[in-house]
Amino acid sequence: MPNLISDSEILSIISNFDASIAEYEIIDMEKYQGWSSKYLYLLVSADDNFILKAKTADQIDGYDNEVKVCNALLEIGIPGRRPILTKSGGIFYEQNGLHWCLMTYIPGAPSHVNEYTENTVSSLAAHIDQYVVASTSQKKLKNLGIRQTSKQDGLKILGQFVSEKSFLESVGVLKGSDLDTLYPLINEGYEKFLKNLRIESILHNDMNPRNILIDHKSKNVISLIDWDHVGYGNPLKDVSDAVAIFYDFLSLQDALKYKKLFYKSFTSPWFTEINPMAIEYAFLFYFTVAKWQAVLFYLNLLREYDNKYGERDRFISEMKQIYAKWKSVIVALSSATN
Repeated sequence: MPNLISDSEILSIISNFDASIAEYEIIDMEKYQGWSSKYLYLLVSADDNFILKAKTADQIDGYDNEVKVCNALLEIGIPGRRPILTKSGGIFYEQNGLHWCLMTYIPGAPSHVNEYTENTVSSLAAHIDQYVVASTSQKKLKNLGIRQTSKQDGLKILGQFVSEKSFLESVGVLKGSDLDTLYPLINEGYEKFLKNLRIESILHNDMNPRNILIDHKSKNVISLIDWDHVGYGNPLKDVSDAVAIFYDFLSLQDALKYKKLFYKSFTSPWFTEINPMAIEYAFLFYFTVAKWQAVLFYLNLLREYDNKYGERDRFISEMKQIYAKWKSVIVALSSATN
């Protein structure tokens, strides 16, 4: 955890933002663990609350894209955090190598997936549906200059994983027969249903429980936050990443129940007119890409550090757990897609 910054330093930093914000009397500051920021503070005033983040140099491009998307979504009525500019009109105040940024606060909080209800699932689908529809109808969302998220990126990850088959077998992560029987299912589904599917929208690209704000009374999703990884590509990726949340945290039975409700909650033609098998294979493809990418992450750590810091067993354990989760889900769903 980074060292705490004093309250007086925080007040000095926010004084460099829009004058009306600087005039708020901050009565409380709460520090949180930032996943895409070095520092993350909730600033509480008598009238309003704000989120203050500090970004390192390698994190600022993501926030620049987040600002573009949040402003565009707010303009068309989709709720989200509003970026607040500095007095000089920039999105960052730079100090001691850190880039500070300020955003409005949205009520609600992330919730453990075990606490999700049918309201949570259906309202999450509604939020995704809303920004996908806006992406396909609003020119301003098509011309933001954000990076393209290509299906080819996923294929490259799958190829890298398959090329590591022997090494993964040697450390006990997988049996080669798994790839012989399960990988063709993913590849054939891609070729038959996804390869030529032509639909694009903005993508959140980091769909996980930490980024889904929920009203704890109604259990409805209020907003999606942290668009640092935003891209432009096939919206079935965000749909599939959302479904992956159910499979990552719930039993297979409950995950399947929520997946069916989630799909039924999409009402727009971009989704309802897609071949249902394409939607199923999209999940298999994007779920596989995410899990295999995570395995490759730990594989690279193992190759780089081996047991230098006594972490070898942990790296291998993480790879085994991730792969086992992938295999259990794919085996459970394979019969439904054949």
